[in-house]
Amino acid sequence: MSDDLDTVTAAQARAKYYADRNPAAARRILGNGPPLYADYAPPTVKHTMATPLPRMPAQIEQPFWSASMRRSQCRQRKPRIEAPTLETSPARIVSAVCNVTHLSVGELTGKNRMYRIARPRQVACYLVAKYCPDLSLKQLGYIFHIHHTTAMHSLLAVPKRVARGHLSTISLLRRIEAVLRRPAQ
Repeated sequence: MSDDLDTVTAAQARAKYYADRNPAAARRILGNGPPLYADYAPPTVKHTMATPLPRMPAQIEQPFWSASMRRSQCRQRKPRIEAPTLETSPARIVSAVCNVTHLSVGELTGKNRMYRIARPRQVACYLVAKYCPDLSLKQLGYIFHIHHTTAMHSLLAVPKRVARGHLSTISLLRRIEAVLRRPAQ
């Protein structure tokens, strides 16, 4: 009788335990196989306390986003921006935006959502991401005192406005990039 107990696999023991309570769990334990048929015979392993229980199959790598995922499970990805041509720092970009738009650094990085302040802030965030590609969305948010999703929105909104031919955005970008092309003093 002890021989019969020794040849029961760990998976079979767990499946038997769950069979009455949750048949779906019993099928999952046996490896997502068919329902518990009489001819189903998993590999026999003598189960002792020293033998570890068999592991469940490893999860398949999930895509960037799927409908079954929670928002917290989605990997944050920074939108792709064309390759930078200037070597510059975030502080230099912020000061160039401030000079062109006649705003102070406090106004540009503040909480104000007025159009005359919010649009240059989006352009500045876009330019910092473009010319400093090693910065994460969280770091961009820290620079401008905004949430990382707001930074992501600015990285998506500015190219859309340029593609639609939004003249004020295009001229602002050209004026700022002209200032950035001048040699640093």
